Amino acid sequence: MQKDQNFITLGLPASKGENIVVPISIIIDKKEKTSIQEFKENLDNIPSESWGLQPADFENINKLSTAKSEKNGKKVIIDLQDNRSLSSSSRGGAFIETVKESLRYQNVDEVEFQTEGKPGAIIENNKQTILPIESNGKKAYFEYMYDQDYPVFLAPSSKKYKTLPEAITNMESEHFSSNPPLHAPIPRGVDIQKVKTEEDTKHVTVQFSKDSELMNNRTFIRMIDSLLLTARDFGYKTVTFTGAEEANISQIGKIQLNTKIPVPVAPNPVVIK
Repeated sequence: MQKDQNFITLGLPASKGENIVVPISIIIDKKEKTSIQEFKENLDNIPSESWGLQPADFENINKLSTAKSEKNGKKVIIDLQDNRSLSSSSRGGAFIETVKESLRYQNVDEVEFQTEGKPGAIIENNKQTILPIESNGKKAYFEYMYDQDYPVFLAPSSKKYKTLPEAITNMESEHFSSNPPLHAPIPRGVDIQKVKTEEDTKHVTVQFSKDSELMNNRTFIRMIDSLLLTARDFGYKTVTFTGAEEANISQIGKIQLNTKIPVPVAPNPVVIK
């Protein structure tokens, strides 16, 4: 998804697997509404079960509003009706992760928690008031599929990586160490020979080996999307894909090889009717 589309991202817990939150980006009409208003209105319209995901645990949210953060950026204020259900470590932890994954694509710097209009909320048995939001989480993106009859989404890893090349290495089939429902987004037969990062221009060049078996189909479109999203998570702005001369293709989906491509603004775009 690119900058010219209006969207709201909702982080939904996976129905299978631990510590997996899948960000779903719903394409919306502007209609003079803020993204936070759309955030709340779209909660009930998501067919989470048919996607192999759980509904977001936001029942106790009384109100969402925005303000300026201390950095003069964007702050979201979440006012809870009653936070006793979030005091347990398991439920409170899931709530925090879904909040983070929902808001980090919306240029939000921090979240302020309130309870019935008063500062602070008891989450995971601790009082929390301000939660920083990291737009660049330094995570890799893997395929998430609940079962063969369910759609495939891209989900950020729970683990952070030191560098982009390290993250991409762990996305390759031969180095992938997670278990289903997560799967390696880089198929066997594809070898990434080199990842060159340019810090001054925030550009990345991903070079496939000349004999990498690239094809123009959904599997490889997801691979490209996962690489673009992972580059975005490390703060890079554009990516060029080179190599794979023996594959004899110049395009995968809408992505042209050997061309500078802007990273997406958010993952897993969907339209809810």
